[in-house]
Amino acid sequence: MAKRSLLAPLLGRQGRRVALSAAGSKLPGMEAEASGADRSFSLLSLGSPTQPQVIAVCSALGSVGKSTLAAGLAEAIAESLGKRGARGTAMRATCLLDLDTFSPSQAVMHARTEITAGVLGSARLIRQERYSDGEHERLVARAGAYDLLTGIASLDRWPELDEYSVGLLLHDQVGRYDQLVLDLGGNPTATEVDPELGMRRNQATVKALTAADVAIVVTAADPVSLSRTLNVLASLQNLVAGRLMVAVNRWRTTAIGGGAQSQVLDLLAKAGIAVDQVLFVPEDAGNCDSALSRGVSVVHAKPRGPIARAMRDLVTQINSSHVHSSRAGQAERQG
Repeated sequence: MAKRSLLAPLLGRQGRRVALSAAGSKLPGMEAEASGADRSFSLLSLGSPTQPQVIAVCSALGSVGKSTLAAGLAEAIAESLGKRGARGTAMRATCLLDLDTFSPSQAVMHARTEITAGVLGSARLIRQERYSDGEHERLVARAGAYDLLTGIASLDRWPELDEYSVGLLLHDQVGRYDQLVLDLGGNPTATEVDPELGMRRNQATVKALTAADVAIVVTAADPVSLSRTLNVLASLQNLVAGRLMVAVNRWRTTAIGGGAQSQVLDLLAKAGIAVDQVLFVPEDAGNCDSALSRGVSVVHAKPRGPIARAMRDLVTQINSSHVHSSRAGQAERQG
């Protein structure tokens, strides 16, 4: 008897998802997010023709290893750029910003036991026009080959990281680094509004996605995570200003069944994600545990491991796809 695929129910439902997407899948309130007037910091021309400058990493609900991959990606990008930024400045080439206002974890993952102001302190000083190079050096943490701005220290302070603050913060940081990696939290397509404040709970994530040159949606290699990801992809394609990619994390075939990779690619293709927009990241629990215990990224913990190789492949994929899309856009404008 042939082994039954655990993705069969998803493959059966995907046709309906495509039909819904074609009919229009914007969530309530997203029309405002996509309007030119509302995106003063979203289309910043952040990336160069050969290199995207702002790379956002997000996920649907669930623990899928998003923050682990964000840190690994920052390390791999820093390696590719070298210890000095491509602009020839004394600043480092890459910075990882923890903009997750739901469950920020980069400080813990990097073994930062002291409470630091991080992104909140930087955003506040930028608003006050007091953010000097000295203040930046005071607030940023060194993490391997890249810099780190830690997330909010208390979850009840999420309103301080509003859309305006995130826009100002990104506008400043793109002037300091060659590439930024943003670790985002919460369901990016949710529309819940805090009844007391009248603010969207995921406003930092939404603002960062509209400003990103590349957005990477992380999903785990199991039917539950894939289903959650498929549910948000159509809306994300309307929200994300730049190129959308999918990283299938903890890749193994035991949770999916035979022909796993082709099944996943088929599901994503029906959701509008091409093969060159997908990366499979192998499962390596030992590497992840080692990185967490040492307070370093998975790339730093095991430079020749399968996750490190996947992160370097992702960097190449990001940059090559950006060159292609930039040239296509240039040709379209000239035509």
